[in-house]
Amino acid sequence: MSLDSDLRLWVCQYREAPSYPITAFDLWFKRQGVKEADLLAHLNELQHQLDREAKEVEDLASDCSQTVVQHQYWCFYCAQLRAHYRLRHCVRTGATQSVALH
Repeated sequence: MSLDSDLRLWVCQYREAPSYPITAFDLWFKRQGVKEADLLAHLNELQHQLDREAKEVEDLASDCSQTVVQHQYWCFYCAQLRAHYRLRHCVRTGATQSVALH
C-alpha cells in the first residue's frame, strides 16, 4: 500500500466513541521510515480530501447523521495530527513558518 492509503486507513477508522491516538499513530509512523516533512505533506493532502468529502456528505445528509459526524471526527483527527507534527518539526528545526498548514 502507499503512504496515502495507509494514512487514510489510520485516520478514517470507524469508532463508537471518538479516539484520537497520537502516541499509537507516532509509533506506527516511526516504523514507516518516512520523513516528518513528507508525512506533513501527505497529511495536508488527506486533510483537503477529507474536508471536501465532509462538505459533500453535509450537502447530502442532515447535520446530525452518523455519516456527517464521523467525517467531522476524521477531519478533526487529521488536523490534530497535522498540528502535532508541524509543531514538532518547527521545534526541531527552529523554524516558525517553514511548514504551512494550508
